[in-house]
Amino acid sequence: MIEKVLGIRAVISEEIPDDLQRTKERKPNALKRITDQVGVTFILHIEFQVANDPETVHRMPTYYAMLLERYEIPIRQYVFYLGPTAPTMTTDLNMGNLSFRYSLIPFQQLDYRLFLVSDIPEQILLAVLANFQPEDPPAVLGQILRRLDETASGPLVFQRYLAQLRVLVQLRKLHPLLDTAMDTIAKYVNEQDDVFFIKGKQEGEQKGKHEGKAKKKILFVENLIRQTNFDDSQIATLTLVSVSSVQSVRQRLAKS
Repeated sequence: MIEKVLGIRAVISEEIPDDLQRTKERKPNALKRITDQVGVTFILHIEFQVANDPETVHRMPTYYAMLLERYEIPIRQYVFYLGPTAPTMTTDLNMGNLSFRYSLIPFQQLDYRLFLVSDIPEQILLAVLANFQPEDPPAVLGQILRRLDETASGPLVFQRYLAQLRVLVQLRKLHPLLDTAMDTIAKYVNEQDDVFFIKGKQEGEQKGKHEGKAKKKILFVENLIRQTNFDDSQIATLTLVSVSSVQSVRQRLAKS
């Protein structure tokens, strides 16, 4: 995202602590000290939004002030909007002597081919969040799968990327369209062995369907805990389960 979307060519990229605490604590989603190709050094602060949150315009200046106080170098702030609908969040705040603006980047306005041409699987995955037009979503999903297959270092690695793809498909609310792309996906996935596969079997009793969905949700939660840095609230939102259920799964995984 830093390179492809923001156009920042980082010569040096250094992770820095992301706990900002004075009288209150704030934890940014992503925080880096960047030195670009012309020698300019700055703090890069990135937030991710999956829903329109009117409070974002109030949180961002708080982050800005705390970062500026700690590091005393220029701050660049971006909010990546990953939701399926157009963003309606305000990006400007003007109150009294305070005038503030942050950069909002809706991923759905970016051309998916910007990421699809990459040879890095993690970049290819971002294509599912971008603008598919003029292609149909099932066709784009097929292209993404083929590129992941071409760039993954083996079947197990491909399966890991496939699991990550499903997380992003949920964010775009495109999971029903995977049924349409089934012929393309079937080449890469053994449907009987893939516990996360969205299409599923349509036969069986209704009770069995509910139990199967519950098991898939738990497996989905486990996968997110193992392979992402999402907190319990974010995982609960993505999987449509309670925060307490996510916490129980996390505790069980920690013990095992």
